[in-house]
Amino acid sequence: MKNVLRIIPWNKCFLLSFSLLPLIVITGFYGLYTNKFYFLKIDNYIFTFLVMIHVYFLNSLLRADRDSSIPLNSLRTIEFAMYAILPVYLFKLAETLYVLMTYFDYSEHVFPPTFLPV
Repeated sequence: MKNVLRIIPWNKCFLLSFSLLPLIVITGFYGLYTNKFYFLKIDNYIFTFLVMIHVYFLNSLLRADRDSSIPLNSLRTIEFAMYAILPVYLFKLAETLYVLMTYFDYSEHVFPPTFLPV
């Protein structure tokens, strides 16, 4: 971990993750197969709620780094919540990779012509 922090300092890691989380929320509403945004699916809002917990965790870490008077019990509780959220992130990553890897299997049938895998 120390080698990683030498290459990318803590503040830059924080800013990178803090700037990527809104993009994750926006793309969570996007349907890769249909090229549309779905705002009426409850699954998208559950993932958005989990990302809000992640933002709160990052904000708490930043405040704890600046001010040492924050109680560690609350930070520990949020950290345990992040451990519970990690499998959801991994599932969404695996699901997205599966959709992108099967692009050529269904390119003639399901995908609109504007869909390009990243």
